[in-house]
Amino acid sequence: MAISTDTPSPADPGVVALIRRFRAAPLGPYDAELQAFLLRFRGVAAQGKHVLVRLEGRNAWTLARMGGRGEPVTLLGGCHEDPDEAEWAVFAARWLDLYGWRPQEVLS
Repeated sequence: MAISTDTPSPADPGVVALIRRFRAAPLGPYDAELQAFLLRFRGVAAQGKHVLVRLEGRNAWTLARMGGRGEPVTLLGGCHEDPDEAEWAVFAARWLDLYGWRPQEVLS
């Protein structure tokens, strides 16, 4: 099933399956369909994009937003010691920005 990155719907079983596959293995490996979606999904403009920043002296990450060219990132807070949870956090934040709904909504 082809997934459109324009307006994914929480009612679309293909979108739900895609989110579930990512949630199950945020660090991969990804099947071809999920990989293609993530390449488009991750290819948004850098300014304002959610990213992970490793916390100094720790094996943990926090969520941040990229600034414009030459500008620093803005730390948003949170602490994720599990790499899978950190990747899920950035995925969920980017999803909300792009599509206006939380991917967690379909995982209940």
